[in-house]
Order: sequence, then C-alpha cells, then structure tokens
Amino acid sequence: MKFDQATIPLVPRTLSNCLDLAMLILRRGMRVYLWLWLLVAVPTCALVYWLAYRYECNVFFAGVIAFVASGPLGLLTAAATAPPAFGDPLSVARAFRRLGPGTIFVLLRSLAVRILSVVGLVVCIAPGIYLILRDSFFAEQRLLSKLSSQLHDRRTDKLLRGEWNDLLGRAMPLVIHGVLLWGVLLFTLDFASSWLLGQPILFGRLGVDNKYVADFGETFIAILKFLWSDPVVETAAVAVALFVYIDIRIAWFLCYIDVRVRRDCWDIELQMSQETERLAASSS
Repeated sequence: MKFDQATIPLVPRTLSNCLDLAMLILRRGMRVYLWLWLLVAVPTCALVYWLAYRYECNVFFAGVIAFVASGPLGLLTAAATAPPAFGDPLSVARAFRRLGPGTIFVLLRSLAVRILSVVGLVVCIAPGIYLILRDSFFAEQRLLSKLSSQLHDRRTDKLLRGEWNDLLGRAMPLVIHGVLLWGVLLFTLDFASSWLLGQPILFGRLGVDNKYVADFGETFIAILKFLWSDPVVETAAVAVALFVYIDIRIAWFLCYIDVRVRRDCWDIELQMSQETERLAASSS
C-alpha cells in the first residue's frame, strides 16, 4: 500500500459524504465485491434455506445468521477496499493477502466475535453494541496500522473513548439507511423476478385474493405468516441484506478514515512526510 498515493482524499467527511463515496467505490469495484458477496452469501443462504425448509426456522433466526455471516464479509470488504484506497489495484486475491498470515483464523475470529455480540445484545443491549462498534474497526486497525511507521496510530480502545458519541451517532443512521436500502432492493428483486423469470419471490407467491376474503385480519395474518416463515423469502432477504452490508461496510471504512483525520491528523502528517521527503531529495 502506498499511503502517499491515496486515491481517497484525506479530508474530514460527514456521514452523507461517506455514503455517497461508498456508493461510488462499490460501483467501480462491483465485480470484486460481487465475488466476495458470493463467497459468503452462497453458504449462508444455503444454510438459511435448509433450516427454514427442514426445521421451519423463522426470519428472526435468519437475521441472526446473516448478522454472524456479516463478520467475515465485513473483513473481506475492508480488506478489498483498503488497497485501492491507497494506491494498489482492487482484487479478490489482494483482499485475502491483506489480511495477512492465518487468514482463516482471522475470519473465524470475526465469526466468534459476532456470536458474542449476539449474546451481548440478548443479555444486555449496551455490551453488545460496544462489542460491535469496537470490533468493527478491527480490519482497519489490522490493514492500515502498518502503512507507515511515521504515522501516528491510536489503539481502538482510545479511539472509541474519544469518539464514542460520534461513532454511535453515525452507526444508527447507517443502520436506518441499510434497512431502507434493503427494502427497496428486496422489492426490486421481487419485481424483476416476476417480470424476467415469471416466478415472483414475495407477494406474487402469497396466493391470497382479497376479493374472496371476508375478514381482512385473516389476510393480514396470512401475509405475516408467509413473510415470517417462507424459506424462499428468508433466503432472498438474507442475500439482499448481505449485499447491502457491503455498501454499509465501505461507508464505515470511510468513517474510520474521517476519525483518523480529525483525531490523529493523518492529513497533516502525510503532508509533513511528503515535504520532508521532497526536501531530502532536493538536498541530496
């Protein structure tokens, strides 16, 4: 990685700026991000469908599985985003190499932390949220801490103590943005599958005709039961959720860069390092 060849300007950014830039990065690297999505989404969706079909697990358990699977997906997304952000090409192979030795153990660690986060959320919400926020920067800390030995690097614990309110204030709108985007893409997928394949995923498969249903409550309950326990619906919802998470994770990566610029003055240190190298070259 070449810190002095950063393609992402090291400037303070608002959350909306991070979301806009995240969408641009996702669009430019769509092929690589789709491969990473497939690596995680295929086994996750297969597990969700099997559990829903065989044991009638509902959408709540599907959401928990998707949340756990988002751990390694987030690691891979950050590992894929960091190299092109600092001058290296974007590729799936580079994403795995950037995680360093013991990649499989790093990915298993992310799964374990996600499971502990679920337990923390169930037992008490605050510990779960703190663990999610703290671990969410593990990839950035691992990937960016060795960019340059001359740059100041603050540990995640100290960073969270200084930016807890700001990060929490960014995380909540990111979640809301992700939920809205998930809903839009899920309905778009349902419409596209109905139009292109003639096989709808959601509402076209309900089989409820309001003309012949006297009680609206029965129709509403039937719809909720279908959306709550149908294997195809759960699988599609998880697949779309994991894809949306990639966009959210890129935006969170940009939030990390913003925090480092504001708290650790990475932009100023970079300018000083570049000027020092320029003066050293001119005097030699």
